[in-house]
Amino acid sequence: MGSRSWIAAGFVFLIFASIYLVAVVELDNTNIGTTNGLWKSPAVRGWEKGTSHKLDSGEWLYLPLYGLLCRLIPDAWVSYGTHAPAVTFRKMALLNGLFGGVASAVVFLLAMRFLKSLPAAGVAALAHGCAAFVILNGINSEDIVPAYTFFLLTALCLFAFLDGERVGYLLGASLCCAMLTLLHWTLMIPALAGVIAVGLLVRRRVWMLPLFFGVFLVVLKLFALGFGPWKTSGDWALAAPPPWPESTPFRRIESIREIVYPSKAAPNGYLGFRWNKVVSASIGIGNYFLGGKNIADNRVAFADPNIVGWMRISWLFTIVTVGALVWAAIFRGSTRMPAVFGLVVFAMGEMEHLYSQPQDPQSQIEPMFATILGVIVILEAFGRVRFLAVALGAAFFLEGDYNARLMMASRGEDSRYMKQTNELAQVFPPDDTVLVSQGWEEWNTWVFAETFDGNRIRYVTRNIGLVNGFIQELGATPEQAADSMAKKIDAALAEGHRVVANVVWVGSREDFANSLTTLASVEDARIYADRLYGTFHAGRSWDTSVGRFVELRK
Repeated sequence: MGSRSWIAAGFVFLIFASIYLVAVVELDNTNIGTTNGLWKSPAVRGWEKGTSHKLDSGEWLYLPLYGLLCRLIPDAWVSYGTHAPAVTFRKMALLNGLFGGVASAVVFLLAMRFLKSLPAAGVAALAHGCAAFVILNGINSEDIVPAYTFFLLTALCLFAFLDGERVGYLLGASLCCAMLTLLHWTLMIPALAGVIAVGLLVRRRVWMLPLFFGVFLVVLKLFALGFGPWKTSGDWALAAPPPWPESTPFRRIESIREIVYPSKAAPNGYLGFRWNKVVSASIGIGNYFLGGKNIADNRVAFADPNIVGWMRISWLFTIVTVGALVWAAIFRGSTRMPAVFGLVVFAMGEMEHLYSQPQDPQSQIEPMFATILGVIVILEAFGRVRFLAVALGAAFFLEGDYNARLMMASRGEDSRYMKQTNELAQVFPPDDTVLVSQGWEEWNTWVFAETFDGNRIRYVTRNIGLVNGFIQELGATPEQAADSMAKKIDAALAEGHRVVANVVWVGSREDFANSLTTLASVEDARIYADRLYGTFHAGRSWDTSVGRFVELRK
């Protein structure tokens, strides 16, 4: 590619990064769609301030990388809205905005390899940068975007090599694939599957895959040898804090196996195949292009006409673009390689996340990249029809504008939740109160990050998340799961704590049961809720800005 392509890619980066950065500040909601980033922000802050150096077994490089990058952003730049004692979560969102800009610039360069047209490649970059889940992850504090950017770089380097350019591009693809593995393990399997599929088609370069995997494993081994010793952090799920004490000794990464099969991938309540996860996957696919909602309750998704409308458009977009990949893989030699790569990444990504949380934006952002490759295939095949490119560009622009307006409707949520957290700390002082909640509420993560300053050990002694009944009690019946949670509540009462709840004994138990869709069947969740309800009764009540709470009594 010539210098014009790189200059144009620079402009693509500046445009999208600027939009994302402005949106982060204007939105004041770094947790739109998910609070996963906020949950990890205390660990990132530890690296930023040099006060702790913990690692996540599925994202060995993410915490130190973002912690060190956060040092480059002065606190004064992100001290807007409601005052927060720690503002690392806002810095993480700004960094995601920069990585999001890089990601769309890489898509532009990848499109140029097949389209040979600056306007057409710009349309492909617009399709990517305006996709709802791409925008969402580019303006919140989630942890997927840096790894996703290296996934795109892997694809770019791979196809540069296949175009007959230097072997250094293959080495670059391998290095980028190792980086995405170290930044977010879940992207590794679809990425490697895509590389293998393409490599098997290139019969004249039988040495391609051995060289790729050799460099990939060497990079991981060097990281394992050189990065330790550091303390591992285990499973970072809000509802499943690590069982070990803070005094756990430092240790090295023992082998590459710990990187390619991290401890968090071991069986737990999040993981497992259930029929309702197919529905969850359809919801995730249905929100990638338009809407951008992270909906764990299947019933809610299909009850709202607006969400159903967004999903229908996204499903149609997926059918057309993935269908274009199938057509190109069979009949179109000029784009057969990217078509095969996209189809394999899509299939492997969807199957992988059927085992976990398929509706989650971070679960869909990699497999749904296949739709962007489908756009490239369509533009390459029908590029002479200028009206098509103009129409697609206009449609993607309107899509991005609509997605942005949807997200801006949640403006000021960070400031609002910080105020609510302060209120809860005053109404329910953590020294003598234990909260019983569903466990995934946004305000709950704020309590962890702000009230408890990210101290998980203290947090779990004052918070009982009922999702743990299906997460920590793997294989238990709903009755056994309920009895396990009841024992925790009993223990808190026996210690003389005031125990207050905002679910099961408050509101609809049916709504609570449906909120556990990704963990259990609705029937099991109903049994679970009814058994808990019958074990305790409600006493005094409080109305707060996050809803009603009642005191639990035996």
